[in-house]
Amino acid sequence: MAARSVSPGAALLRSSRMFSMPNPIPAPPGDYSSATKHQSATATAPYPTHLTITTPSTSRANGDWGLKRPLPLKTTTKQTFPLVRIRQMDSTEHVTDFQSASDHTMTLKKFQELNLPISVPVARESDRGSLAAHPKSVFEEHGDVTALDPEQAQSIENKRWKFKGPWLAGMTDGDFNKWLEKNVRTRRTEFRAYLKEIYAKELTEEQSSQAIRDNLPVPPKVTPDSLTETQFVDYLRDLRQDRLVLFRHVGRFLDLAPLNTESKFIPTMKVNRAQEFDRVNPYGANGPPITHPSAGLSYLRTPNFMDNHAIYGPQRYHPVVKTRVLKPRNVGTGVHEPVLGVAGFIADRPTDQRTLGHALQRTPRGNALSRLDLEQRGGVKLYYRLDSATIDSSGRVRISMSDPGHPTAELIVKEMLGEDNMKMVAYLDSMQDDSATRESHGRTPYPPHRGTHIYGSRISYGLGRLRPTYLSGVRSSSSPSALPPLSHATILSTKHTVKMGRVRTKTVKKSAKGIIERFYPRLTLDFDTNKRVCDEIAIISSRRLRNKIAGYVTHLMKRIQRGPVRGISFKLQEEERERKDQYVPEVSALDFAQNTESGQLDIDGETKDLLKHLGFDAIPVNVVPVVQQQTAERPRRFGDRPPR
Repeated sequence: MAARSVSPGAALLRSSRMFSMPNPIPAPPGDYSSATKHQSATATAPYPTHLTITTPSTSRANGDWGLKRPLPLKTTTKQTFPLVRIRQMDSTEHVTDFQSASDHTMTLKKFQELNLPISVPVARESDRGSLAAHPKSVFEEHGDVTALDPEQAQSIENKRWKFKGPWLAGMTDGDFNKWLEKNVRTRRTEFRAYLKEIYAKELTEEQSSQAIRDNLPVPPKVTPDSLTETQFVDYLRDLRQDRLVLFRHVGRFLDLAPLNTESKFIPTMKVNRAQEFDRVNPYGANGPPITHPSAGLSYLRTPNFMDNHAIYGPQRYHPVVKTRVLKPRNVGTGVHEPVLGVAGFIADRPTDQRTLGHALQRTPRGNALSRLDLEQRGGVKLYYRLDSATIDSSGRVRISMSDPGHPTAELIVKEMLGEDNMKMVAYLDSMQDDSATRESHGRTPYPPHRGTHIYGSRISYGLGRLRPTYLSGVRSSSSPSALPPLSHATILSTKHTVKMGRVRTKTVKKSAKGIIERFYPRLTLDFDTNKRVCDEIAIISSRRLRNKIAGYVTHLMKRIQRGPVRGISFKLQEEERERKDQYVPEVSALDFAQNTESGQLDIDGETKDLLKHLGFDAIPVNVVPVVQQQTAERPRRFGDRPPR
């Protein structure tokens, strides 16, 4: 069957960006209790409501965004990133209403760089500690289900997030009355039939249990049609007195979002009526989310993965993240708590810092949260470990964090970013942490056993115990206590004091060999050229690691020129050997007329006999005695170290 043809105009509309943009989603509702508070009209909304569109740089220069008319260059070319949202395609003035969409788009990219999964929120504030220790993903099978039959919907009503009915606690009086008139009053007959089925089921279970206790045969099953009107009216009066059971039946019939009100109605429970109390729904306190609990921000299911450092290898903790103190604590009055921001979001402070209060002001971290620093650019910045992230009922992202798990985690991140002149501080600190203690006491025992070694330390690399005598690179006196303990400032200020050997990790060697295998024609014997090639072909986390890789690439290139290298493909080295064999110089080495002033070739006696055997007696030669070349012994890298 042939495809149905369409007109050119219809085909243009089908492929047009203008007609492919979806309608904007509803804006977040305002806070009805903040009528007297100041609200900024230009503040960033909790979540985006319009589609973000972009365009290539070539089309951006012409104002072409794939819309009805081009956008003005004066506005769009000033933005760093070509991201706009269209608020109105065509107005009465025949202009396109648009604005920059960099706020939400860049915030999304920053959040995805955190590698933070979205977790289910806690039902009670007291469970926040358990959420940080054992977060539950919003993509778990028992909660991330939307297509449910009635029995399954009832069994997981305290875990699921999507309901057909509204959340009554978040409705205004006007919305509640409209919902009653439109959706509830018309279903009265259906609700009475639903209650009859429940009553018949309860009577059947009650009669069966009574027959078992009396050792009698099981009676027949009670059907809703067999119930009399008097029995059903008495059951309705009984339900009106038991608010807990009545609300449960109404909620299941209308599929309402749960409310955490069961504890208030426990005194009204009927005596001798069995009740099942499950854990409250995590969305019962603040309402279910307006969209999927992940909101499309992250699709990670668990934070239990290992980060691999370029130098120190696998890490026990995830990298800490820099946060900014947006508003410090008001020390004088204690009106508000400090506000911290991370990746464009307001983060929740650790629970222990909120409970200790003024006891933390004497610590460096607590002091930074209590004062306003006007000298540092951007204000005070602190490093925290991010534990979990959740999406509340209003669409806002809630990030919980805690203090770094180990002081070394903050040093490693600062070293990677090059902050505070941190260069190999974590490595040098782990190299001398035990030696300074031993030298201060004037004795050299073995270092104490570590249950878990510091990542990047000498012991974790399998280099054995540290010799404090040669730690500083100079021979010490007869007394081991002559060496003073080293500190961070001493190590950073005296760059030529500590002599360390070249450390080439497995990452450096493997990366260099991979670059040679794939980009051999572009590489040379020059370090600066290879360094530029590494910048062009690879994304390397730091300059220091790039220089290490480029240096090892240059070293391997020089070794390939001399002979075969282990770890490099044999085919590559054969091609290099053939290239050198096929090289034809402009002037032959046997052209004695141009290469020598005397017109004779300087050769040894064995070469003269070889030329005579080959029939080249006519070539004038000059026999020169061969002297064996004396190679000087390479000096030791650590010349002051005594031989073993």
